[in-house]
Amino acid sequence: MTIALGVDPSLSCTAWAIVKEDVGLRVIAAGKIVVEPEKDVWKRVNRICQRLYADVMTNANECPADIAAVEMPMTAMFRRGEQQRSATTLPGYGVCVGAVAMMVRSWMPANAFLAPSATDWARGLPKADERKGGRIRQVGYLFNYDVDTQHGRTHAGDIADAILLGRWALDRHRLESRVGA
Repeated sequence: MTIALGVDPSLSCTAWAIVKEDVGLRVIAAGKIVVEPEKDVWKRVNRICQRLYADVMTNANECPADIAAVEMPMTAMFRRGEQQRSATTLPGYGVCVGAVAMMVRSWMPANAFLAPSATDWARGLPKADERKGGRIRQVGYLFNYDVDTQHGRTHAGDIADAILLGRWALDRHRLESRVGA
């Protein structure tokens, strides 16, 4: 039995999920952190980290994660056809991702922390549409977990991404343990 934590950080909605693989795949807990926008990005990121710590640690006491993955920004953020970020929000997003990654990394042994880009972990999954409907359906199929019902439509795509990121970490962990990496 292996347990993974997947985190999809963002200033607008940071999503997290704890997933377990034993006989099958199961979502132990999942959630979202939405904080009110404010001009001081440091305060906002601090509130995100405090909430993430409280939410994850509440559930991790019952099922501590063996491995964790935090999504990192893609290296080519501004190519035509890919999602673009405003030059004014990009630094705040970077601070959020860095702070969340450092915090999660501090909870895990060095070899149990992964930092993939969306290009890495989402390879082979349905492409992101406006509400990530394909990924939400994928979570329903793989985990028998209805993200819309559990968490509401607004942020279901973000939570589905955190769940699938956790699944990617489980797959990566299983492959590396087989080859002795």
